[in-house]
Amino acid sequence: MSIDYQNEMRSINEEQRRWQSTPQLRDTHYYPFEDDNRNQVIAALVVILDDHGRSSRAELHLYNPQSLQAQDAYKRRAQNILASRYQGIGPTTELYVMDSTQSGLPILVTNQPIEQARPSSSFPLWPIIAVIALIFLMILGGMWAFDTITNRMAARAEPTPTIPMIVATATAAGEVAGNQVQPAPAPRVDPALLVERTNGLPQSQRADPNIQVGSRVQIQPQLRSFVRTEPGSTAGSAVTVLSDGNTATVLGGPVWLEGDSDTIVWWYVEVDNAARDQGWTPANTSSLTLLNVVQ
Repeated sequence: MSIDYQNEMRSINEEQRRWQSTPQLRDTHYYPFEDDNRNQVIAALVVILDDHGRSSRAELHLYNPQSLQAQDAYKRRAQNILASRYQGIGPTTELYVMDSTQSGLPILVTNQPIEQARPSSSFPLWPIIAVIALIFLMILGGMWAFDTITNRMAARAEPTPTIPMIVATATAAGEVAGNQVQPAPAPRVDPALLVERTNGLPQSQRADPNIQVGSRVQIQPQLRSFVRTEPGSTAGSAVTVLSDGNTATVLGGPVWLEGDSDTIVWWYVEVDNAARDQGWTPANTSSLTLLNVVQ
């Protein structure tokens, strides 16, 4: 028997062209239909897509016996999904209605034009959530940085009067109780640190010149001043605050430090509070007198 190789090759080429022109199935979309109580799937639509994401076939599965009215409702719902969300291979897509025992004849559903079709999308939400969380963290970080910078700038500023004070009475050398004179308090630091240091600065214009070691002092009404472990508005750490009628006894100093427009005079004092706190406090700022001698 002779073989016509030309006809054989022509048949092979035609079969290959038909195979290449046939859309290949790529994916399926599943739509469950639940009953009114939403606790059981009683029907489902399966849309079979080709390699271009177009609907090539659809099946409506009815899992439980349904009334004709319910079947018609599920059919309309399936047709609406196909017509509004998918672009078909041709002008129509076959929708097969299938119950639990047999399949039915297909229903032809008219496809939307290409520019109106709305293919189903499954874009993940986690990138959006991650971006929102990152923006929120950046806002919190900015607020924290702003608060930190503001607090540091305020700490570098000169002592500033902020709250009211109540004037108390005292004596210069010690308190008098009946006929006995209480001894003056002793400093709890090295006396060598309490000697006078003017640092070559001019005399202050705002500090009370009558303050000296042994004096009893008080804050001007409506003013407030910190007591620190070292002289200077940012030196050491805060011990307490002269406020609300506190008085104090001068135990050492002064130490003169440069201010904005005047020399700031710092005195080592013991505060008349329960803890008998000791530390350095300024007698003035560049614009205000803070401490006065108690007469």
